[in-house]
Amino acid sequence: MEQAAGDPKGLWKLAKWAKNRPPIETVTPAIRDKDGHLKHEPRDKVKLLKQSFFPKPPEPDLSDMIGYNYPEPLETPPITELEASRLNSPTRIFPLNRP
Repeated sequence: MEQAAGDPKGLWKLAKWAKNRPPIETVTPAIRDKDGHLKHEPRDKVKLLKQSFFPKPPEPDLSDMIGYNYPEPLETPPITELEASRLNSPTRIFPLNRP
């Protein structure tokens, strides 16, 4: 490969070889499920891998929310039009594009 990469003709030969070579088959080995059964079919393997890597989250325990007393909300001053226009200005979003 190093020799082919050093010569333009060799590089083209290498590209032609890579383009025309037969495809390489890849095989995922059989996967064992929780019951010990081997799964050979791709769809079955996908289901097992999905269950393993992306399990369903447990149901949340919401019992501590019943009867909760929320604190009083904080008082905030109203936002003025000037403050809002400054937040939406292009120089705020793209500070490097100043004239």
